[in-house]
Amino acid sequence: MELEIKGLHVHRDGKSLIRDFSLIAETGKITCLQCESALWPIVSRTILGLQPMEKGYISFDGELLTTKSAPYFRRQIAYLPQDLRLSYETLGELLDVFCRMKVNGEKKLRKSAILEAIGLDENAGDTPLKDISYIELRMILLRVLRLQQRPIMLVEGWNGNDDELTLLRAIADEQTTVVVNCSKAVESAKINQIVVLNPQE
Repeated sequence: MELEIKGLHVHRDGKSLIRDFSLIAETGKITCLQCESALWPIVSRTILGLQPMEKGYISFDGELLTTKSAPYFRRQIAYLPQDLRLSYETLGELLDVFCRMKVNGEKKLRKSAILEAIGLDENAGDTPLKDISYIELRMILLRVLRLQQRPIMLVEGWNGNDDELTLLRAIADEQTTVVVNCSKAVESAKINQIVVLNPQE
């Protein structure tokens, strides 16, 4: 599913946050959006139909994102937020909340089935989050999102980790449109295009 953003303007509290931004993210390819970390959640929320656009449009395979169509298109997107809000004690607790997010929760999967499908023992749900590194946790959540088989994946907070990029490349090769953000220039043969979003561009 092709994602197109054209001439996007976003304001908040009277302040211009994004000005005249455009990109095309194609099916089966990884698009890296290079921008300040504070901007990426705004872009994500706009793509998800949760942040109003001042000007411009967003379309999915040529169909416009509108207030009415936003719930449908959210069900086509797998979303890994930058802020994982690690206020949970165990991996199981986090997975319960993560899979109930409106944008990720269309397919109801049992926690034990999720753990088995991503190669973890059922008891892994009892693992304290403090015993799991941030990178390892992101890899687990990306594998969970892969189970959803959504045509678009939005990934916030990628820091250049190659293992994560390898997994994203495999997901893109399954004909998923993958959009990731990074805060600094990253060059890799696994990335198909890099688009730079400057503040108020």
